[in-house]
Amino acid sequence: TKSSAALCLTRCTSAIDPAGMAAPLDVRSISNDPQVGEVNAADPRMGPPLIPNRTAFELVKLIAQVKEAVPSLRVPFVCLHGADDDITLPGGSEWVFQNAATPITHKQINLVPNARHEPFHELEPVKSESIQFAVDYFTSQLLVEPPPPLIAAGVAGDVAEVVLDLSAEAGAGKVATTNNNSNDGYTAVNSGQV
Repeated sequence: TKSSAALCLTRCTSAIDPAGMAAPLDVRSISNDPQVGEVNAADPRMGPPLIPNRTAFELVKLIAQVKEAVPSLRVPFVCLHGADDDITLPGGSEWVFQNAATPITHKQINLVPNARHEPFHELEPVKSESIQFAVDYFTSQLLVEPPPPLIAAGVAGDVAEVVLDLSAEAGAGKVATTNNNSNDGYTAVNSGQV
């Protein structure tokens, strides 16, 4: 398959030359807003304009893991993706939306016209419309019946999870953090007001 070939190729190039160039990356293609491109190009944290072989290998592995996990995904989610994104193709968001087990009332997708990789950093009115779409989605999730509970089995190692409870019954929002990095098998829970 294509993904097996990509995994094999990226594994080889990663082993031979981990820092070598797997693919070019133009940081100016993140947004249609020229100022965003200039800021990204001048940012020393952005690194060289390429995807190194090692990163490409890790991304191919991650894609395979996501494809395996998505069909069992039952949590609410939103895919907000620029329709003109050439860094991560919109088809990936469409695939996740179509293949996740999350009930349709708890998932939404918006392929934002005239937007590239970061819809929240686009020119107006795309930027404001993207932000409003996200706000509307999260607001709608407060008003619907929650999905069936998700039971995670086999969680181990250094795992930290933050849960934000904004339900009407909770009144003010509450935050609970769990940390399962102890060897005793117990999970520590800390909670507080938002």
